Parts: sequence; C-alpha cells; structure tokens
Amino acid sequence: NRFLLDRGEQVFGPASIVLPILISLSALGSANAGLFASARYCMVGAQYGYLPELFACIQKRRLTPLPGVVLQGLVAIIFCIATDIYALIDFFSFSAWIFIGLTFFATLCCKFTKPNAFRVIKVSILS
Repeated sequence: NRFLLDRGEQVFGPASIVLPILISLSALGSANAGLFASARYCMVGAQYGYLPELFACIQKRRLTPLPGVVLQGLVAIIFCIATDIYALIDFFSFSAWIFIGLTFFATLCCKFTKPNAFRVIKVSILS
C-alpha cells in the first residue's frame, strides 16, 4: 500500500528503509510461534484421546512435540503446492475462521451442558 509507505517515510525519514525488513521478521516470528503452538495443540489433543497416540510423543532432548511439528510441516508443504497465493490465503483464512467458530460454539455448549464444571474465568453470556 503506497499510502502506508509514504506515511512511514514521513514519520521515520531515512530509517523507513528498514521497516519492511522489521515487518518481515515480525511475520516470520509470528508464523514460527503459530507452528509450535499448533504442534502443542496436537500433543494435548492426543493426550486427551482425540488424536492418535503418536502425536502425544515428545522429543526427549528439546521437549518439543516432534510428531506435531512434522504434521504441521507436511500440511504447510501441501498448502504451498497451490499456485495461486490468493486462493491459499482465502483457504487458510476460511479454515482458521471455521475453527474459531467451532471453538466458540463448543464453549457455549460446555457452558450449558456442564454448568457446574470448574472454570478459571467465569463470564456471563449477557455481558
């Protein structure tokens, strides 16, 4: 977006040259954190019996859920096969929002089906 680049040049002056690099590093860090968080989700899901027991394994030396990381890597490689980047972005966004919606729905279902369960944070539906 040219407007943002012009605004960045006005605010930061000559230092605005490094902004794209810093933004790229931030995006890379966010993707890295997302990869490892997703792998831990697989590990916890396997520990509760929702996924095969293989995904509950942890690498001994680094304490990372290696099968989950490998699964996430394979899914990423499959996503990269798509030739149209916009289709890939649409697909990823759609699937991410589907899972966010399912999580919201599951939270509501648990609130009504298990009203006496221990919850760290209690939130009223009306508020």
